[in-house]
Amino acid sequence: MTMTYRAGTTASATLGTDDGLTINVPAGTSNGDGMVLIIVFQNAGETAPGGLSAWNADTQINGDGADISVYAYYRIASSEPASYSPTWTNARASACMISFYDDAAGTVTFDTSGVSTYASGTTHTNSAVTAGHANSFVVSVYGANEGSSRSYTASTLTERQEVASTVSLPGSMISADPQASSGTTGNKDGTYSGSVTGAGGILVFYAIANATIKTLAALGVGT
Repeated sequence: MTMTYRAGTTASATLGTDDGLTINVPAGTSNGDGMVLIIVFQNAGETAPGGLSAWNADTQINGDGADISVYAYYRIASSEPASYSPTWTNARASACMISFYDDAAGTVTFDTSGVSTYASGTTHTNSAVTAGHANSFVVSVYGANEGSSRSYTASTLTERQEVASTVSLPGSMISADPQASSGTTGNKDGTYSGSVTGAGGILVFYAIANATIKTLAALGVGT
């Protein structure tokens, strides 16, 4: 069983008067896929957005120096709509969403997570967590304080989706890859093109094999 990245999308709300955004569900997302959504606000202590009751709220993190708020969510895809529209009041935000699946058509399941904050600098590090299962999928999410045309480069995982920051928009990124063995994920770094504060974390998923149910006739009973 191997976990594989499927697709991703991004969205942003660039005005301080914006009351939400709409982010599309990644193309090809199927029932049973894992999904992760990150929303980064340019406000400290931003209230959790509305309109996401179908998602599991994994964590909320205030960035070092309380410059931003980062919300991370996950869900297992089931009859997905074309998009989601989280709402809030008067805030700038960027958002990234990804989906991923198990090659053996197993059921994707959440394992564990951890959070980190970043002092002002260009290396933003999410501290290691422990994957409880082999063949996991490690997702690392990042949020960065707004800056002039700055962007992330994933250092230790494959970058999947990103919204670059501007003078009025915080930056966000999701990087992710499968991990063959259980145990520590190791720290996951994102290199930012400017020295800013931020926050993020790691989410880990695994897959459970789906049982195959056979009839008695298929098993040769009574024949």
